[in-house]
Amino acid sequence: MTVVDADLYLVEHRLPRITVGELELLQAALNEACSRLTARGEPVSYLGSTFLPESARLLSLFKAGTADSVRSVSASSQAPMTHLEAAIDLPAPDF
Repeated sequence: MTVVDADLYLVEHRLPRITVGELELLQAALNEACSRLTARGEPVSYLGSTFLPESARLLSLFKAGTADSVRSVSASSQAPMTHLEAAIDLPAPDF
């Protein structure tokens, strides 16, 4: 297996009883927090999220130089992070 990008991090949030509107606000808050951190010289990008309604889990993907940058984004957006882990991107195979 080839590591495609060593700067990816996956964050898990547990968000019981969250609405679609609140998810949209959270997504905007994560993006804004990344912009603020990047402006201060600590590059971090929010790449998107997937929400699993049955288990109330939000999985968010970030690109950053360090896990601490991603922790800062989560803390400043007031999104309760339950897990943070380095990730490896596996693009779809060409068939």
